[in-house]
Amino acid sequence: LSTPPTPEGPPPPMLCAYASPSGGDALQCLRLFEAAGANLALGGKKGMNVAMLLARYHGDGLWLKWCFSKAGVDPRAACVRHRTAQDYLALHGKEESDDEDA
Repeated sequence: LSTPPTPEGPPPPMLCAYASPSGGDALQCLRLFEAAGANLALGGKKGMNVAMLLARYHGDGLWLKWCFSKAGVDPRAACVRHRTAQDYLALHGKEESDDEDA
């Protein structure tokens, strides 16, 4: 099961990673998508995957460890800006720029 972008926006797992109130909430939702066969390693239009979004918007936690150990996301994967989840983790809590759209 792949989860391509919808005409209305990003695929549901990416929306979950970005818009959940907490990393723990995102993890609960993402576990369901992963169990249903969603490929959480896929990147959006600018290459950000679920782990990158979690790192950027929710910081470090079990959700990142789960992405790398259970959900098949490569921690070395990079977006089109050559940033990894670790790079996005360094941006957590900082003001967002216009060029960070997933």
